[in-house]
Amino acid sequence: MEDHENFGEFHTKLMDIVNFSFILGEPIPNSKVVTKILRSLLKRFRTKITTIEEFKDVDSLKIDELVASLQTFEMNLRSPRKAMGVALNAIKKGFLSSKSEDHEKMSQGEFTSVNEKPLLKETSSELNESSDSNDDDISFNTTYETLYKKCLSLKQEQVNCKVFKKILTNEIDVLKEEGVGFA
Repeated sequence: MEDHENFGEFHTKLMDIVNFSFILGEPIPNSKVVTKILRSLLKRFRTKITTIEEFKDVDSLKIDELVASLQTFEMNLRSPRKAMGVALNAIKKGFLSSKSEDHEKMSQGEFTSVNEKPLLKETSSELNESSDSNDDDISFNTTYETLYKKCLSLKQEQVNCKVFKKILTNEIDVLKEEGVGFA
């Protein structure tokens, strides 16, 4: 792989070589292609290579799995801030829309209580440990709080679904006892 190439270009050239070799009657085993890819990568991929070698069996690793992993890694290398910003904006929009729905449900009395005090203690202690004036830490803490609130909301929805399921199950049992048939 050359310095100016991205991984997609390198992969295309490599697969051309592998395909030509196959056409000529000398197929290259997948394990050999995987090891060649790992050896040919630039320094910017070293952390990913080390991770792959430590946690996966390189001999049984499929080329497609390796390629997908390396392309994802390269995309994150190029623009991690932009990708994270888009994800955080999506989470924030989802949270704001669910917050208004939750407020409506609470006003109608649909929520049952959720024990959130232990979780709040963990959150506040974790936030105090990591609170310095760095902007990244502040955005991380804000994101963490948003995700925490979303998690509580999902937990509440799960509780409500279980209650609703129990009610429906009881109604089905009553209808079965009354002899009402189901199609």
